[in-house]
Amino acid sequence: MARAKPKHGKDGGEKGKEKVAPPSTTEPDKHVPVNVARRLKTELQRLRGTANGELDKNDSTALGREFTSESYLEHSDPHVRLLVASCVAELLRVTAPETPFGSDHELYEVFVLLVRVLRETTKHTDIAWFTLLETLASVKMCNLAVGLTPDSSLAQSDASPEDLVVDIFRCLFERIQDDHAAKVEANMVSIMVGCLEECDVVSPQLLETLLEPLLHNDQHPRAYHMAQQVIEKASDQLQNALSLFFNSVLVDATTPHSLSTTSDMKDHVHTLIYETHKIQPGLLLYVLPNVCLQLQVDDMETRSNAIALMGRLFASSHADYGHQYLKNFREFLGRFRDVKKEIRLQMVTVCSIVAQRKPDLALLVDAELQLRLQDPEWDVRRLVVNELCDLATHSLASVSNASLREVGERMKDKKVVIRKEAMTGLAQIYAAHVSTSWTNGNKDATAVAQQLAWIPEYVLKCFAYPIQELRLRVVQLVDDILLPKSSTELFRMKGLLFMWKTLDAGSREALRRVFLERVQCRQIIQQFLALKQQLRQGNAANNGSSLQKCLKELSPLLPETEGLTGLVDKLATWKDLKLVKHLGVLCAATSDAAAIRQAREDVVKMVGSKTPLGDFIKNMCRKLAMTTVNASSVDCLLSILKDEPTHECVEVLHLVGSIFPHLLQPHVGTLEQLLAQGSSPHVVLPCVLDLLVCYAKFDRDGAPPVALKKSLLAHCTNQPLDVVKKSARILVSLFPGEVPGLVKKLRKPTSSGQSDATLQTLVVVTKHVPNVIADATSLFDQLVDMVNTSKKRETKCLALTLLSHLVLYQHVPDGHELNDQAPRDTACRRVYDLSFDLLQASTSKTSAPLRAVAASNLLKLTRVPRLERQLRIDEWHTLGYVLTDSDEGVRRAFLKKLTSNLLRHPSLNHKYVCYVALASSEPVAELKKEARTLLQSAVQRMRHMYETARSSASAAENNPASSLMVPEYVVPYAVHLVLHSPWEGSEDVESLYFLLESLVSHVVSEADNISFLLQMLHKLSLCHDSTTSSTNNYPKDLSTILDAGTTWLKKRIKNQINLKAYPGQIYLPKHLFQPGKAPGTTTGSGAASKAAALNQDDDGEADVVERVQKKRPSAVKTDKPSKKAKVVSTKSPVVTPTRR
Repeated sequence: MARAKPKHGKDGGEKGKEKVAPPSTTEPDKHVPVNVARRLKTELQRLRGTANGELDKNDSTALGREFTSESYLEHSDPHVRLLVASCVAELLRVTAPETPFGSDHELYEVFVLLVRVLRETTKHTDIAWFTLLETLASVKMCNLAVGLTPDSSLAQSDASPEDLVVDIFRCLFERIQDDHAAKVEANMVSIMVGCLEECDVVSPQLLETLLEPLLHNDQHPRAYHMAQQVIEKASDQLQNALSLFFNSVLVDATTPHSLSTTSDMKDHVHTLIYETHKIQPGLLLYVLPNVCLQLQVDDMETRSNAIALMGRLFASSHADYGHQYLKNFREFLGRFRDVKKEIRLQMVTVCSIVAQRKPDLALLVDAELQLRLQDPEWDVRRLVVNELCDLATHSLASVSNASLREVGERMKDKKVVIRKEAMTGLAQIYAAHVSTSWTNGNKDATAVAQQLAWIPEYVLKCFAYPIQELRLRVVQLVDDILLPKSSTELFRMKGLLFMWKTLDAGSREALRRVFLERVQCRQIIQQFLALKQQLRQGNAANNGSSLQKCLKELSPLLPETEGLTGLVDKLATWKDLKLVKHLGVLCAATSDAAAIRQAREDVVKMVGSKTPLGDFIKNMCRKLAMTTVNASSVDCLLSILKDEPTHECVEVLHLVGSIFPHLLQPHVGTLEQLLAQGSSPHVVLPCVLDLLVCYAKFDRDGAPPVALKKSLLAHCTNQPLDVVKKSARILVSLFPGEVPGLVKKLRKPTSSGQSDATLQTLVVVTKHVPNVIADATSLFDQLVDMVNTSKKRETKCLALTLLSHLVLYQHVPDGHELNDQAPRDTACRRVYDLSFDLLQASTSKTSAPLRAVAASNLLKLTRVPRLERQLRIDEWHTLGYVLTDSDEGVRRAFLKKLTSNLLRHPSLNHKYVCYVALASSEPVAELKKEARTLLQSAVQRMRHMYETARSSASAAENNPASSLMVPEYVVPYAVHLVLHSPWEGSEDVESLYFLLESLVSHVVSEADNISFLLQMLHKLSLCHDSTTSSTNNYPKDLSTILDAGTTWLKKRIKNQINLKAYPGQIYLPKHLFQPGKAPGTTTGSGAASKAAALNQDDDGEADVVERVQKKRPSAVKTDKPSKKAKVVSTKSPVVTPTRR
């Protein structure tokens, strides 16, 4: 029988009706299905019981004709069609490998029926359907469908040779359900794999049918899984077809075997490639190189899609394409340098995943990411910082140390957000890999901890930025990340000690400033709480304005707060007293970390965290909350000090005690016990005494334990000198009533004389307790003899210091009025003579401590004007040149005491500011930097004092004394100091340059004192040194020094502002310089004078060097046009010298 598929239309149906006549009546037709079904069941039972090859050929042929009749194939009852299909399947099984059908067309019609039956099923036919499917799979009879085509006379024009196999595949993918057993899926897979193995060439339509379920994993997961199984098992047969399809799409080629241009598969080719690699990575053997070609195309979207695909492939856990296709992987990494920012951003994201999932490729990715940290686009740099930090947090081995260091350099990025995220990411890395060792109590730092030890240093240095956001983030990272808030306080303190050990001087100073700002904020809030309490009690007038004024002092700590005045007003008028309670907890000395954090959260929650006031409170509490160190932290540090005393623990405790002395109050008893035990005298004892000194400065009115007094008294007599000094200092502060009795005990005569411990105690007592020595005169004489006769260096130093204290703080009567005409036998004069004798006696290293003590004591004496007036000019010179001593320790001690004089005491004397200029020849860079900072600070302080005096005085502009406070008047003293240098034959003009650098601003628009300084130098050139009688006493050439200073200043002239004329008169110190030239000078040029001096030396006729008056030119010579130079001469006439 020749007929078309039922689905091909009405024509086939009509022809079928012509062959079989319809029944004459309707009654027999009702019984046909029953008879047919019974007949088919009988045959089905017989065929199932028949083995392969047992059926007679004629019988099988007859059955074949019967089952392919139109009445069976076109039966309207689905159950009958299912029985027919089952019988056909069993017949094919029995007759295999032969077929019982007369033609391929009949076989084709049989498979059309099978496909139709497979699509049709109900709950009543499920068992028969499963049996049919199993039969088809076991015998692999669907392999016969490969190559079958319908009758050419009935086939439609668009039919393909393999439409039947495509229909089988589609039918199976449609019929698989989620509730089907695994056996059903296995049978379907077996059928499809058999068909693929039978095919010589896989058609595009069949390949499309097979690939389509891979796109619908979410919608039809069972079909997705079945398609994976088919491709995996038939990978050898699909290799060429898949490669041809993927490559034709990737290169936009059209071949006879490619899909149509309208196929949806082309739009999802990257998804299909990825899904295919998950099934069998080898299927992409010839595909991946063509994917790399898309990385080079001009279209950005195409490049982006290719990057996304290759990133997923290289990061996939199903394959190792990075090593198999290393050349292609390097080409892929080349997109890091793509011209488009969007591509570079995508590469950063994609390759970060590759590095995380493929550790073997991490180093190659790391090198490219490190280069992208220098990308010109800030958002690329930002993304790289975040990705590198995430990678290192997950696995430190994925990121090189060089890349982490480069991330640290991003803390200097011009974008604030990058600095912030760099420090945050590095802190999280540190917490992830280092904090675990603290939590586990590991004493020895691991290699990872040493590798990352630089991170806290970098983070803390960001506190130097004047940006509020960054400074607050540094505080947060230290409190919560670097020292994890989830750890116990003991482990956090161990972490702090480890951090402190690895910090450099700059980072330690940053941490100290964090603590100082915290103390400043605490003092402001304490004052606010006190005012609140007064307002509540009604004891203060205008308390509202006082509250606002108090809170406005927070402005320097939070300078970038918008609307600070309004926020302060809201906070000052806040009615809820819980605010006062929570702030009190934050300020309390006994609050632990948990209470502090809870109080901070409660305060922010009370005012609203998402309001401007809430942001302000949050930032204020970040500054205020003692979460880094608190009372419980000090307790942990003291326990560590007791069990494992280390220098780091001592340093941290000293830092905490000096900045947070109130935290020591609950632990005074513990300190007393440690002091009484006397364990580790070289580590624990000095540390405990330092902490008690800090506490004594903080709480003078407290009630320390009585046992502490006994320990201090014992330590004041029989301990090393540093212990004696600290013990006496604590005793004077905490137990002042015990001082007179102690002094009497110490002053009792003994056979061995005064011990060094006794002298050290008296040094401390005489400084802090006035008039405590009853017999000061006799003690003074004893000390003078001790300085002259003692051979012990320490004894001489202590005796000399005690002499200075007797003169400064005790009453030492000498029978004379101390004034400008004070006799030489005054007590001060005797101390001067002793000190200068020690300074000039020896320059050896062994006598260096004596020189340091003598110079420091002399500087102490110069603080008092009546004592300073007794210092001669030559002694002033000698004292200043201690800063050029051959021993570094002497120079360091002198600079330290000079810093104290210039910055901590109310008055500033130009005579001693000029000392700092002598540090220009300092060989130690650190000391030279300290000296430069000191000189700049002193200059700024003098300017501030001058401005304050002008604003406070009613007639300041008419008062010459106020104008003498400007720092420029240090120059004459510096010139005189350089003029009398102890080294002959050299003009130390570098010291003058060193001073002028601090006086003249580096900002051109602010350097308005150059003209004033030039006028001063010119006036000095018209004067002579009043301390010498003639030119033969000049150790240096004054004109050479002044010319060098003038030349240096002229080079700094850049615009008209630099030539601003000084409106007043210039005063010079009359005891150093007098108008006119010294006796014995002649006129002439400086060069002529020097030539004459050389000729006289050669002839031996004279030994006097003639000095010539050198007048200033009428106008300042500069590189600018002469018009500007004229302005100076006309607007700034030389003022007639006048005495001060």
